[in-house]
Amino acid sequence: MNFSFRPNKKGFEKILGELETQVMEIVWRREEVSVREVFDELNQKRPLAYTTVLTTMKNLYLKKLLERRQSGIAFIYVPVYTRDELSRLAVEEVVNGLLNDFAQPFIACLTNLHHKDELSDIVGQLEQLLKEKGKGDSSQ
Repeated sequence: MNFSFRPNKKGFEKILGELETQVMEIVWRREEVSVREVFDELNQKRPLAYTTVLTTMKNLYLKKLLERRQSGIAFIYVPVYTRDELSRLAVEEVVNGLLNDFAQPFIACLTNLHHKDELSDIVGQLEQLLKEKGKGDSSQ
């Protein structure tokens, strides 16, 4: 998975756009849905063009967040991941990115958090993982 991480946003908008997040919330809730159904629900809150929703859902399909199957002339979309699974994948990608590019500052940040007692085990595990991956040298 390849996310663009936006730390200043909230929830899934940290990794998806606002409209993509709204579409995913509808798909998760309904479990399978057509573009028309998503369009109708979104259009109750704000005016959108049908093609905007169609393009957004196609983009989520291309990002491998939605699967689709033909049903008559329309596609039916289903989520590839549950909300919890996508959360876990996003966290893994962000943490791995930080560890790969900024291992020492990342660990330093964790050790400076207020709950040091709770984090000491986590920090120890992270340091061990870094050593195993050969990235634990102090030159970073």
